[in-house]
Amino acid sequence: ERSLIMQRIVSALQPGGLFAGVFYHSEQINYGTGGPTDPARLGTLEEMQKALSGLEWLIAEHDVREVKEGSRHNGVSSVIYLLGRKP
Repeated sequence: ERSLIMQRIVSALQPGGLFAGVFYHSEQINYGTGGPTDPARLGTLEEMQKALSGLEWLIAEHDVREVKEGSRHNGVSSVIYLLGRKP
C-alpha cells in the first residue's frame, strides 16, 4: 500500500517539483516515544527511497534525535528526512 501511495505522489509532481517528508524509521519501535506501533507502517531509509523511486535526492538522512511534538511524540526518536526533486 505504501509503495502505491508513494508512486502516486511521484507521478503527481511536475518536473522540477519537490517532495518533502519526515517519517519514523523502523527502529522507532524500540524507543516508544511516539509514532506507529505497527512495524508495517514504518520503514528504513532505503525502503522509503525505493518507494519514492524516480526522485533525485537532495536530502536523504536517518537520524536519532530529540522530538518534541506534543504529548504523543516526545523524546528520543529514530527519524527519516527526505527531500527529493522530480527530474
